[in-house]
Amino acid sequence: MPTGGDIIPESRGAIISETGGDLVGICIYAHEVAWGRFEGLEEWCTADSVPFARWSGAYGSEWGAERVVFTGSGAPTSFAADEDNDVMIGREAAERLGSMQAIRAQFDAADFAVPPLIIGGSPY
Repeated sequence: MPTGGDIIPESRGAIISETGGDLVGICIYAHEVAWGRFEGLEEWCTADSVPFARWSGAYGSEWGAERVVFTGSGAPTSFAADEDNDVMIGREAAERLGSMQAIRAQFDAADFAVPPLIIGGSPY
C-alpha cells in the first residue's frame, strides 16, 4: 500500500518510531490480511489526509479484487480490479457513466499517483 502526502509534525514521532526513520516512501505488502485491508493504517491515513492506494486480490466467494484510492480528501474510493491490479469496468457501470470521456475519467481516478511522503515540510 503506497502512501504519501504531507504529514503534520505532531505525527512525525510516531511514524519515525514505527519505521526507524527510513521514509523515502512507505509501501506495505502483506499476505493473509483479513479482507485484504489495513484497517487501522487506512483509518489513520484518511483522518490525517495522507493519500494512499491499495490493491487487494480476490478471495474465493468472499470478496472480489479491488483497488482503493484515497487522494487525501473525501472518502476512499473502491474500483473493481482483476488479479493483476488492472481496473475493470462492467457493462452496467459503462452505461451509467454514459460516455467514453467519463469512462476514461474513471480509469484515471483509479490510476492516482501517490505523491512523495513529506513529514513536517521536509521530504524524506
